[in-house]
Amino acid sequence: TGVQTCALPIFKFNTKTTMAQEWATLIGHKRGVWDIAFSPVEQCVATGSGDRTIKLWSLSDFSCLKVRISHALQFSVYLNNIIRL
Repeated sequence: TGVQTCALPIFKFNTKTTMAQEWATLIGHKRGVWDIAFSPVEQCVATGSGDRTIKLWSLSDFSCLKVRISHALQFSVYLNNIIRL
């Protein structure tokens, strides 16, 4: 799902309590985040924003690893393609 804010909260789910708690916030897009892809193998998240950027984030320290600019008005984030860039 997309959010209207430039900050994207990441939640961690506790399987024992079945509760989710905010784990981190990814900050760096200039417009709302509209697409997200998660890779448990690569331990990263890719986000696509209305600012026409796609960002790859590390889940170990929540830093931005890569930024790509999309020239398309609409796009979807597919993590396998982002990691190879």
